[in-house]
Amino acid sequence: NISSFNTEKVENMQNMFGYCKRITEIDSSSFDTRNVSDFSHMFRNCESIRQINVQSFDTSNATTFESMFCECKMLESVDVRHFNVSKVLYLQNMFRSCPKIKEIHVDSWKLHPKAVYGEFMDSDSRINGVFWKKFLKEAQQ
Repeated sequence: NISSFNTEKVENMQNMFGYCKRITEIDSSSFDTRNVSDFSHMFRNCESIRQINVQSFDTSNATTFESMFCECKMLESVDVRHFNVSKVLYLQNMFRSCPKIKEIHVDSWKLHPKAVYGEFMDSDSRINGVFWKKFLKEAQQ
């Protein structure tokens, strides 16, 4: 049970649950993330997890989501539509090797003009039914 974690002063959540291969669910809804800038590898290689609740995350100070959900092979859904990505510079591999995810809702995202997003996700995944390359063109306008 992680509901009692005090994350009020945390600035770096890099690898917090990374490589926890046997965890099947994480409810991080009680986390205070307003001061967090680094979310890289936070859930990386959590191979057994099917859902992750990040709906309460305040990402207004985030600068990196690199490999945040990378290699979560059983992950079926995660709602990131509310993420504030205006300061995020590193998005590469965020959803790479997540074969169960078929759709990611990021239609409200406005990417930083210098954002690095190589291999954000696997080529067969879709974002709101729109292929990733088309999304990038629209998001940076």
